Amino acid sequence: MNSLLSTIPIPILASFRGFYKEGIDSQKTYTQKKLDLELLARSCGFENTARVHGNQQLKEVVQDFEHQGKLSFIHVVIKPGNSSCPNIPLKPQDITKRFKTCLEN
Repeated sequence: MNSLLSTIPIPILASFRGFYKEGIDSQKTYTQKKLDLELLARSCGFENTARVHGNQQLKEVVQDFEHQGKLSFIHVVIKPGNSSCPNIPLKPQDITKRFKTCLEN
């Protein structure tokens, strides 16, 4: 894979809970049972992929991938459902702008 990302040895982590909150109800997302993020990462060219289910496993995989120095993706499986925390008070456009600004600095 010839891209800027392939020169970065830091693993990319994705956590997914399988639910979204709308109002007071929690609803399953389509991807909860229908999408394999690790397989998707492989199809996008990630050389190292893993799915982890706990802190110790995550620590071990991150250390292993860092030593390999290759483009890596880790799917961190977390308990399904919503916690009792408020929604993020930012619009998607604001999040995108903040992210792009962070990348530029």
